[in-house]
Amino acid sequence: LGPHLALEFAPTVAFGNEDDAAPSVDPAATHAVALFDLGATPELENQGRFLRALVAAAPAGAVVAAVVDATAFDRRFTAVGERVAERRDGWRTWGDAVGAAPVVVKLEDADAAAAEAELQAAFALPGARAAP
Repeated sequence: LGPHLALEFAPTVAFGNEDDAAPSVDPAATHAVALFDLGATPELENQGRFLRALVAAAPAGAVVAAVVDATAFDRRFTAVGERVAERRDGWRTWGDAVGAAPVVVKLEDADAAAAEAELQAAFALPGARAAP
């Protein structure tokens, strides 16, 4: 990721507290990532609201992406493959609605090459900065 990488983690925002969350993004940031859990049902009113707040807090020119951690959900529902596929599709549909391409990855055992390619594609989207 290069010698100039500075990574900061913000506090977790509890479900339903999106209105109280005021994301803080370093004014020098070039990228911001919202991390969600695949176990959560994606909703415009909650995750969408948070993503819009993150976009608004990001400095001009910064790009914003959504990463969805599939680790726990995949572990729990591995035997029910269609359930995992349905939830991943739900996040993709949510992404279409908010103008983002959520990158779904199991963070505990991520395929770094595949995740990097998906993240680069998400950052390259014309709407990566804007979330309605």
